[in-house]
Amino acid sequence: MNKKERAEEKKRKRGDQWKAYYAAHKEPILNQQREYRHTTRGHLVRKAAARRRNARMRLSGGALKGSDWDLLRAAFGYKCAYCGRAESEVGPFEPDHATPVARGGRTTLDNIRPACPTCNQRKGDQSAEEFLEVLAKERRLKP
Repeated sequence: MNKKERAEEKKRKRGDQWKAYYAAHKEPILNQQREYRHTTRGHLVRKAAARRRNARMRLSGGALKGSDWDLLRAAFGYKCAYCGRAESEVGPFEPDHATPVARGGRTTLDNIRPACPTCNQRKGDQSAEEFLEVLAKERRLKP
């Protein structure tokens, strides 16, 4: 096993250990996070993060027009660009940046995809290709 493989194995084990710890201590962790959010520092951290995101959004080109969003949803057949579920099943779609704003993506028609709320939240700051790889791996692992 080379150095890179050892590092990946160590990272995987650490992730597994954290998942087990989190499962055993979920409520205390969530309570601690809730309490932190209500402190002055927690409030300031969230406010600063919102300011950074708003600044990135302004630089990315603003927002889509309603008519553009309707055309884009229709182009995708009113289905999530990632999981393929229909909008009628999951509720209103959210505009998702294929190349995230955090990575320099712009708010243009060719960079926006309709995504169900679940996929949009799970995708986070991954690119569309990276997230589709994650979904493909999950599908291969299911029996």
